[in-house]
Amino acid sequence: TSLVNFASISSIDRKERQTYWAASMAFGLLTFAIAVLVLMQDRSQRCLDPFHFTKAKDGYVEGATLMFCVLWWIVGTSYITRAGGIAYVATNIYFSSWLALFSSVYTLNEWSASKDILSIAELTSISSTLKSWWVLCVSSLVVFGTCIDLHVQLGSDEIDDTAFGVAMSITSFVVSFFFILVHYDFIPRCEEGTWFELSSSFFLVIIWTV
Repeated sequence: TSLVNFASISSIDRKERQTYWAASMAFGLLTFAIAVLVLMQDRSQRCLDPFHFTKAKDGYVEGATLMFCVLWWIVGTSYITRAGGIAYVATNIYFSSWLALFSSVYTLNEWSASKDILSIAELTSISSTLKSWWVLCVSSLVVFGTCIDLHVQLGSDEIDDTAFGVAMSITSFVVSFFFILVHYDFIPRCEEGTWFELSSSFFLVIIWTV
C-alpha cells in the first residue's frame, strides 16, 4: 500500500499539486523503505547475528517501529486526504492512504497480541456493543477534523453545512465516549444495556439520518 501510495502521487504533475507533492509522497516512501528493509533481512537472513529486527530488545524495536508507522500514517492520512488535498486527484491515493493506516494498526495489534500486552479484541470484548461505540467515537473524530478543516477553507457565506457537521460530530463523540466509559465501569451510576443506552442509540441514528 505504501508503494501504491507514493507511486500514485509521484505520477501526478508536480505543477498541479506543488504545495502538497513532496510532503505527501514522503509518507508512503518512508514506510515502503522500512517494509522493504525488514522483508529483505527476513528473506535473505543477512545481518541476523548483529541485529535481528523482530527479536531486537525482545521484539520491542519492532513494536516501536510499528507504533511510529501508525502515528506517521495518522498524520499522513490526515494530510493527504484533507479537504482539497492531493488524494482527490486519483482514487488510488485516497484508498491507499487509508489502507496503509489500517495495515499499520492491524500489524501493531497483531504484534501487541503476540506479546500479550493488549489487543483490540481484548479492549473491545467487554460487551457486544462496545466495538460499535468505539467505531462511532473514532468516526466522529474523523468527521470533526474534516469539518473543521473545510470550515477554515470555506468563505463565511458557505460555512453553515460545516458548522452543522461539527455540531453533529461533537454530539456523536460525546455520546459514544460516554458509553465507552460506562462499559469500562468508569461511571458506576450508569449501567450498559439499559433503555438509556438504547434510546441514545436511536437518537444518534435519527440525527445522522437527518
